Amino acid sequence: GGRGSCGILAAASYPLVTKPTKRVPFPKPVPRKHYGFPPCLPDEVEQHLAGFSGTLCTSVCNTKDPKCPQDSTRSGGGLPPACAIQNPTTKQTYCALLCASDCDCPTGEACAMVTSAQGVCLAPVP
Repeated sequence: GGRGSCGILAAASYPLVTKPTKRVPFPKPVPRKHYGFPPCLPDEVEQHLAGFSGTLCTSVCNTKDPKCPQDSTRSGGGLPPACAIQNPTTKQTYCALLCASDCDCPTGEACAMVTSAQGVCLAPVP
């Protein structure tokens, strides 16, 4: 028949490589920062604030020694991360990015006003 083998009627052709191709390195992964979108970093816990739609990645902190990771995905503005939220059941405190408006939060996050003057940056729930 006129169909050939595997759709090829005559000898197959293919390109010949005359010199090796240049290796292009894969881009290095961008290191993740604290207070970003879930999934959270290994030293963070995903939290939800009662009465607000959104989620945040938080690190455990202690109000007597309130050290919080200072790296975040926001680009300038806003207050520094602080030991600012507490689980009402366990009384455990957590670090959060504080804000006064959405502009103080990382791109894609919103400022949930927990008091009349201060809010916490929350990522939208997927």
